[in-house]
Amino acid sequence: MTLWRSSAETGPGDAMLDFTSSLEQDRRLYPYDIRGSIAWAEALERLGVYESAELQQVVETLNDIKAELDAGELELDPELEDIHMNIEAELSKRLPELGSRLHTGRSRNDQVLVDVKLYLQDCSVELENGLLSLLKALLEKAGGEAGTPLPGATHLQPAQPVSLSHYLLAFFEKFRRDYQRLQKNKDELSVLPLGSGALAGSGFKIDRQFLAEQLGFERLSRNSLDTVSERDFMLDYLHFLTLLGLHASRLAEDWIIWSTPAFDFCRLDDKFTTGSSIMPQKKNPDALELIRGRSSRLLAAYQGLASLLKAQPLAYNRDLQEDKLHLFRALDAVSWFSLLPEMISTTTFNREKMASATEMNFLAATDLADYLVERGLPFRRAHNVVRELVEKARRQDKKLSQLELSEYQSAASEFEQDVYDFIDPVACMKRRDVYGGTAPRRVQEALDEAGGWLQEVNNND
Repeated sequence: MTLWRSSAETGPGDAMLDFTSSLEQDRRLYPYDIRGSIAWAEALERLGVYESAELQQVVETLNDIKAELDAGELELDPELEDIHMNIEAELSKRLPELGSRLHTGRSRNDQVLVDVKLYLQDCSVELENGLLSLLKALLEKAGGEAGTPLPGATHLQPAQPVSLSHYLLAFFEKFRRDYQRLQKNKDELSVLPLGSGALAGSGFKIDRQFLAEQLGFERLSRNSLDTVSERDFMLDYLHFLTLLGLHASRLAEDWIIWSTPAFDFCRLDDKFTTGSSIMPQKKNPDALELIRGRSSRLLAAYQGLASLLKAQPLAYNRDLQEDKLHLFRALDAVSWFSLLPEMISTTTFNREKMASATEMNFLAATDLADYLVERGLPFRRAHNVVRELVEKARRQDKKLSQLELSEYQSAASEFEQDVYDFIDPVACMKRRDVYGGTAPRRVQEALDEAGGWLQEVNNND
C-alpha cells in the first residue's frame, strides 16, 4: 500500500516497494519528522489550511504517535516505504480528513532534509560534550608532565627527546581542531531547507521564517534547486567524523605499541583490556584496537557519500536515499567515543622506562651536532662528525654518554667536558625553547593556553 502512485491505474509492485524502502535506515528520524510536521501544520494554520481547533487535534495526535513510537507500542508498516509516509499514514488513519491535508505544499525532498539536520543537531550536542570531556582528560593528563622525557619518533624510529606533556598536547591540538570543525558544521546545520518543495519551492506562501523560528534554525536556504540536491552538510559532517576517528586511531596505535612489553611505556586499565581464551598471561588492548579498526568504517562512509554525489544531475534523484546509509553508519561507528576520556584518564605511564629510553638509541645526536655548530663548525660538517660518533658507539654497544671524552675529541677538537651535560635528555628538551617547542617552559605556556581556551569554551556553552 502507498499513499501515491506513478499513474492513475497502476502502482509499484511488491518487489519494487521492497527494493525502494528506506524504513530500516530512516526510522531513527521519527522524532524529528514529527517535530517538522508539527511546525508545518502550524505554518499551514497561518495560511488557513487548518482552523485553530483542527491544528490542535493534529498536534496532539502527532504527539500521541511519537509517544507510542518512543514506547515501542506502534508497529511501523514496511510497505509504506519510509518513516515520513508511516507517520503521515498513521495520522491520516486517526484523523482521516485532517491528516490528508498535512502534506499540502510540502515534499519529501525538503522534509527529509529538515529531519536529518534536526537529528544531526542533537548528535552534535553529544559529540561536542564528548570532545570537551576528551580535551579535559588530555589536559589533565598532560599537567605536571612538562619535564617528563619521552623518546619522540619519526618513521617509528627514535628521533629526539620530547616531554610527555608535549606529546599529550599534540593530541589535544588534533582534537581541538575536531571541536572547531564541529562548530563549523553546526553553522551549516542551522540553515532551514523546509519550504523548498520538490525542487522549485513550495506552491503555497508558507512563512519560512516562521518555520525557522519554530524549529530553531538561524537562517533560510537561498535556492530551492540547490537545497534539495545538496548534501554538502552531510559530507562535511562525515569529514569531521573521519578526522575524529583518524586522530583517535593514531592515539590508539601509539598506546597499543606502548603497552607491549617491548616498550612498557604505559599500562591500560583492566576495564579496557581483555584476556586470551588460550594464553593466561595475555592482556589485550582490544578497546584501542577496535577504535583503530572503526576508523575504516568512517573512511568508507566518507568515500561512499562522495561517490554517490559525484555525478548527480540537478535536482533530486532517488540515489540520494542512500545518503543516510553512509551518514548513520559513520555515526554508529563512533560509539567508542564516550569511552575514550576515561581510557585516557585511567592509563598510567611508566616514567622511568620512558626516561631510560631517551638515553638509548642516540636521541641526543642532533644536539651533538648543534653543540659543534655553536662552536663554529658548519652544520653539514658537524652532522658527519656526529654520524661517525654514533657508529662508533653502536659498534661498542655504548650510549653516547658512555663514550670517553678522548673519543669525542678525536672526532672533533671542539668537544669539551660540558658535552655530557649538553646531551642530557632534559637539557635537550630545554633547548627547544621556541613557541610550540617541547621545552618545559614552552609546554607550560601551552598548558596554560589550552586550559584558558577550554575554560572559555565551557563558559560560553
